[in-house]
Amino acid sequence: MLRLHLGVLLACSFASACGTIKTREASDAGPDDPDAGAEIGDVTVELDNLFDDGTTGQPWADIPVLFFDKDGALVAEETSDDDGVATATVPAGSTVVLVPPGPEAGERVTLEIFGVQPGDVIRFESLDDSDDGEFLGEMTINVPPLKGEYTYHAANGCSESETSDTAITLSFYSECVEDGEFDVVAWVSDADGGVVDHAVKHDTFVAMDPSNIAEWQGNKEIDLHFTSVPSTASSVRVGATPVSGSHSFGTGMLYLTNFDGPELELTALAAKSFGDAIDIELAYDPSEETLGQQRATYRVTPDTSSLPLPLDAELLPFYGAAVYDASERRLSWTRTSGAAPDGQYVYINAEEKSGDRVEVLAVVPPDWTEVTLPELPEEHEDMYPADPEQLSVAAIGVEVSDQDGYDIRTIGILPFFYALTGRPPASAAPSHVKVAIGGGL
Repeated sequence: MLRLHLGVLLACSFASACGTIKTREASDAGPDDPDAGAEIGDVTVELDNLFDDGTTGQPWADIPVLFFDKDGALVAEETSDDDGVATATVPAGSTVVLVPPGPEAGERVTLEIFGVQPGDVIRFESLDDSDDGEFLGEMTINVPPLKGEYTYHAANGCSESETSDTAITLSFYSECVEDGEFDVVAWVSDADGGVVDHAVKHDTFVAMDPSNIAEWQGNKEIDLHFTSVPSTASSVRVGATPVSGSHSFGTGMLYLTNFDGPELELTALAAKSFGDAIDIELAYDPSEETLGQQRATYRVTPDTSSLPLPLDAELLPFYGAAVYDASERRLSWTRTSGAAPDGQYVYINAEEKSGDRVEVLAVVPPDWTEVTLPELPEEHEDMYPADPEQLSVAAIGVEVSDQDGYDIRTIGILPFFYALTGRPPASAAPSHVKVAIGGGL
């Protein structure tokens, strides 16, 4: 859900410290579009409730939906009906602005999509608000000790834990226990964070009982071939996470590896013979500290043994800090060269001196480096930051494998959350999701 502030989710994404956020699989990327290429035509917006705990995912009625032409002139002002639908006739290159009630008192939110085309059907689907189900209790996973100083980890698809001891306590929930049985993946890492070994077990859940793993079982190796490494990238971290159904079973990030030339060979280590897929997770650091980080997740089949990564084609641009000019309602940002994202998300998170929180999330075409927010009608004129005491602004590039360029706009803000979770929207492999977030947030 959008229950948390978007800025918090951004921070969680790049710190890898906020647990799992589940998402639903996206609808098809684009509707049948008889008006494709037309200069004017209908645009339809379909809304799920994004904020309310009790009605998340249900049609969102009575939401103001504003339609502007590409020059910022108001074309139509509609309200979503009982089915969460609003439609207007607009010219090519228009902007759609949603003005929903904020999730909390004193919170003002606008969601904006630029570069809208006649014939578009834009779906604002909610995140899946399902949780891990009923809490069933805890079990201790006992793993074999190794000589030396190591950290021991275990994950059951709903929770993950680590300790310097070989007894790892995990919380269990009904979503990850089927017919009284569960899977657990354990791994051990060295002082540098590098994965040393893995083990997998299928066992019966009995609260407070131990589950004993007799031996470490070795690693599934996936060779990573980085080529055409640009001077803008300084280093990379690598992880490999097994995926079974809708559940991810932890991650082990390798220690930081510096690029010292145009090529690099690394090996990702995953659990053997487990799951439907493996997520190869990469975190790239820039050469300039004023630029933000990039992350990519490649979901591969369990039999994958190598993954070529020509970074001249795979790496997105690195983004610098974004700037918001309140007097002009203009957002601008810088970025390096790199592969074009499917789209960009520009985010404002401000706390006004009044104490109100103001958030703006704009979806913009992949080649833009600035955007002017449209001037809103008088009844909505306070929806942008005017007197902020604290202000964070970021531009984010996103690429999702099942999207075709800026057709990504037709699925609203879901790809933004796919990027934050670091997971492709569907469990099928091969697929990927990439995100580059601007510095300064």
